[in-house]
Amino acid sequence: PPSLRQLQEVIDNSNPLQLSTGNADLRQDYTHRVFARYSKTNTDKASVFYVLLSAQYTQNYIGNSTFIANRDLMDRPGIFLQQGAQLSQPVNLDGYWNARAFTTYGFPLSVIKSNLNFSVGGTFQRIPGLINDNLNYANNIGSSLNATLSSNISERVDFTLSSQTSYNLHIPLQILKALLSSKQFCQ
Repeated sequence: PPSLRQLQEVIDNSNPLQLSTGNADLRQDYTHRVFARYSKTNTDKASVFYVLLSAQYTQNYIGNSTFIANRDLMDRPGIFLQQGAQLSQPVNLDGYWNARAFTTYGFPLSVIKSNLNFSVGGTFQRIPGLINDNLNYANNIGSSLNATLSSNISERVDFTLSSQTSYNLHIPLQILKALLSSKQFCQ
């Protein structure tokens, strides 16, 4: 359910250029999730393989509506916005979803009495929002690559070497549509 702060229609004017208020008409959001996972352990080789796929869709997602004044005006009784000021308010929007894929593979390195694990993951998130009553979507893409070498040499000596790399990209919907429809992308 919406929080009390999201429901209270009280103006937060601590920053006169970025006002915010609640929305008493907010509805509860509903999230639908589906996921699948697979794991296999080979005890003969002491290896492990794991895959996770998940997706989520949210109805009545509680996003933000931001109004940016292009001139000085009274937005509502008692709310003065100077040119360039913003008024943000939570609203219910449909269209939020995200998907994730993750896999890992691990095996022993008997030469140095250690285990080596590789992991690869990817995410896509689509977040709706309103700016001056225009619906827009923030599309975020993320990927990760991890490698871990962990030892079990003896009771007194252990080590772990790990590398974690991630990459995140934010793509506005207009650019994403242009990329997908361009002839260069399709070839």
